[in-house]
Amino acid sequence: LLGVIYQFVQAEPAYTASARLSVIRTEDPPDLPEFRYDGYYRYLASEFAVDDFVELVRGNVFAADVSARIKQESGNDISATEIQQAIHSERKHRILNIDVTSADQGRAVLIAAAAANTLEVKGIQYFMPNLPASAAAIQTVQTPESAASNLTKQRLVYVLQLLVAVF
Repeated sequence: LLGVIYQFVQAEPAYTASARLSVIRTEDPPDLPEFRYDGYYRYLASEFAVDDFVELVRGNVFAADVSARIKQESGNDISATEIQQAIHSERKHRILNIDVTSADQGRAVLIAAAAANTLEVKGIQYFMPNLPASAAAIQTVQTPESAASNLTKQRLVYVLQLLVAVF
């Protein structure tokens, strides 16, 4: 019982900012002499690319690029390790979801925005450095404008723990 009360008093909120991106393989130029498949394969390639980006966003190379972008654009120094630990990515339907959790609300938004921007600018080059950036369009469909607190969820867990302890 005392442990639950101590946790409740000492709890500090974490904030989560989210960005959503779509990846679309662009059409091949019309003047290619070789056989071209129809749009279905371009759509299918976009599907696979989203799967790959989920794993790419979790990696240390991407985190280092986000760290460098933040340093260049805002002057803030956030380590690649901190970024890698803060980022969570998943695929929902054909959209790449990036969630960034931090103890600082502004930091969460800053990292999420830089991650989305890094993917828009450099995304396809992680897989094929010689492929032109125009080979795929990576577009942000939800920009991280604010970060939501998890304090309500934490307090609900503590109340449930308290009820179990009393029971």
